[in-house]
Amino acid sequence: MVYMTYTGVQAMTMVSVTQARSGFADLVNQVAYGGARIVIGRKGKGRAVLVSLDDAEILEEIEKKADLALLRKRMKEPGEPWEKVKLELGL
Repeated sequence: MVYMTYTGVQAMTMVSVTQARSGFADLVNQVAYGGARIVIGRKGKGRAVLVSLDDAEILEEIEKKADLALLRKRMKEPGEPWEKVKLELGL
């Protein structure tokens, strides 16, 4: 089974857990040196993805930026006054 990414350029290939276990070293090489993204599935459903370290680092950066953007948005939202929070918590 082949999945297409949002760009439609890079395809992800699905392998079963059994196939992944028996050919793990080959899959790691495909990912590390060939830029492949491998979906590891069970009963035809994807359960995990094997990606290169570069891809994982990019994903981490995207998540950090998304978290930062959400934090900035939330900081602008009105919140409870500190005195009210302290009173409710018995501080």
